[in-house]
Amino acid sequence: MRRTLGAAAVVAALTSVSVVAAPPIIAQVLNQQTVTASGSYRWGDVGSEYDEVNVRLTREEGVVSAEVAGLRDGKQVATAVRKLPEPLTSPVRIQLGKRAVAVVLPGKVTNAELVLWGSGGSGSQVEWMDAFGMTVAVTQTASDVPHLDRLDWVWIDDAGTLHSIDGTPVARLALSEENWVVFHSKSQGEVGVFGQFAFPASVTVPRNMLDGGLVFGKSFTYQIGLFPAGSTELQLTLSNPKGDWAAVQLSDGTTVAVARVPGDADQVVRKISYRKSDGSLVKLGH
Repeated sequence: MRRTLGAAAVVAALTSVSVVAAPPIIAQVLNQQTVTASGSYRWGDVGSEYDEVNVRLTREEGVVSAEVAGLRDGKQVATAVRKLPEPLTSPVRIQLGKRAVAVVLPGKVTNAELVLWGSGGSGSQVEWMDAFGMTVAVTQTASDVPHLDRLDWVWIDDAGTLHSIDGTPVARLALSEENWVVFHSKSQGEVGVFGQFAFPASVTVPRNMLDGGLVFGKSFTYQIGLFPAGSTELQLTLSNPKGDWAAVQLSDGTTVAVARVPGDADQVVRKISYRKSDGSLVKLGH
């Protein structure tokens, strides 16, 4: 269980006491914080590298350190430590073992996701470290993590602003009464819906929207498509009139479209039409 005391509460507690240094218990609260940021996962026959991942931030003589620890069978078996600037202005990536990664993000973050489709991420568990004004997010993966310095995260801060480490195009998309966030990571070759699903960009070409779909709990079957930069006049005809779709243009000029129909459907999108940047009209399906 995490025990913390917010800075405002500490100040209020000290207003009636004339002291030069904070009492030891308050100094400890302000200078150390530990959270369990990830549990164990399974992807078919593959289990996560660690049963538990803990992150501890400490401040000593003005230097902040992040210690990421992996536990297996109740024993700590791996540790990674990084020093952090304070205040933190840009994300810091930390790798633990071969299949676990953490990122320390500036400020308070409400949700974060690692853009890494090919490694089967567990989803990032996000913890606000209020004593330090930072947020940590940890992801365990089914396969080895490639190139730590190239990994990108998309996140939403406490004010609702969208961010990414490497400038991944990201935008909000309204599907009926639901507000989603879509992204297109060129560095990872991935297109996805934040917190829902993602696919290699190579399989999200417009024509592939006509084939099958992804079922979530048998409530809806979904399709996602990435349209070339400069596309306009996009229209989708769905297999079920009770379905819905929406599209948004990203900062790189590409357009992401998400469509869904009720139930477990063999097809979501029947027809597609859009105009390319050169003005030519493209029609797909029948």
